[in-house]
Amino acid sequence: FSARLKASQVSEYARLERLLREALAHEQAFDYKAGLHTLTQVAPSLKQTTVSGFKDTAEEITERLTSKQLRLKELEGIVRDRVGKREITGLLPLVDELLTLKSDRPEVLKLKTQLEKRKLNNLRDKIASAISGKRLLGLLPVVEQCLVLKPDQDDLVKLKNNLIAHEAQLDDRNQPIISQIQAYIQQQQFDAALEMLGTITPQQQTSATVELSQQAATEKTAKTVLEEAAN
Repeated sequence: FSARLKASQVSEYARLERLLREALAHEQAFDYKAGLHTLTQVAPSLKQTTVSGFKDTAEEITERLTSKQLRLKELEGIVRDRVGKREITGLLPLVDELLTLKSDRPEVLKLKTQLEKRKLNNLRDKIASAISGKRLLGLLPVVEQCLVLKPDQDDLVKLKNNLIAHEAQLDDRNQPIISQIQAYIQQQQFDAALEMLGTITPQQQTSATVELSQQAATEKTAKTVLEEAAN
């Protein structure tokens, strides 16, 4: 009887391993429905059993596939509705998420390409406007975002390098002031830090000085809240 029981357990574990492997294969193919159907064949007593070579149990995989299936349906509805209403602002991140859940969708890939082209054109217009108005502060992240969409833009690669060099020169020039501001922040003299930051003209501001401004303002607010709570 003991031998038969052990043989039965080995057989059940082998079957569980096969079902888990099959469910994960369906997940890789974005067929969540088929994966969930496969997992219904797992015996209830084995749904939380850990199998060597598998990170998750049948129950955990079921929860994940269910979540993905629901999110996929939700995104498909949102994207379909917004495209129908021509509400495409901010739609690209949702399309990207949809494709991570089901990449074999030619019509969605086509939509992604169209949205990226539109965003690329908008970013280039923004860059051109900033350069024309000599508003270089905050332009570097915009250029980098544009290059993520299309890396082979030689003019923007050159502009990015120029902006990095320009900010480095300004930071070197402002280093004594920056060092003093950092000392003020460390000493929690936030008003003094903000006052000194105000002496730097907009044309001389860089990502580093903007970050220091945000840090001083945030820490000043936090300090005020703590003091008021203490009183």
